[in-house]
Amino acid sequence: MGKIRELVPAYRTRNDYQVGQGETILKPEDVARIFGDALRAKPWECFVAVYLNGANRIIAWSEITTGTPSQAVPHIRNVIAPALLKFATAIIVLHNHPSDSDKPSVDDRRFTHGLKVACDAMDIELLDHILIFERPEGGTGFYSFAEGEGL
Repeated sequence: MGKIRELVPAYRTRNDYQVGQGETILKPEDVARIFGDALRAKPWECFVAVYLNGANRIIAWSEITTGTPSQAVPHIRNVIAPALLKFATAIIVLHNHPSDSDKPSVDDRRFTHGLKVACDAMDIELLDHILIFERPEGGTGFYSFAEGEGL
């Protein structure tokens, strides 16, 4: 039991400034609207997981990892553990592309596939993996795996 108590703080989630708290997510645009501008402004890749209840309302979110200007390497267990602790029924993950690339990388696809397998095993729905970038004409753009490639 002592080991579990030691691990729980490492997987705490947060809602800095109550970002998105209680908002219902119906489409990828909702996620881009809530988190897009903050992620787009970062000069390094930042990977975020958003945890939802059965009504697709945000119950928590967590910055899983930050990386370099060209990559972030999240660990699947670091996405799943907070979902279990929060009793989330669904997850949406997102990260920015500081290079402003609007296409997923091979690593993005590989990670998404692995996360989908892990979510299925834990009976948690992976709703989407969203890439955030700056549009050539300015403003926040996004790519949705759910819409572009299916999950």
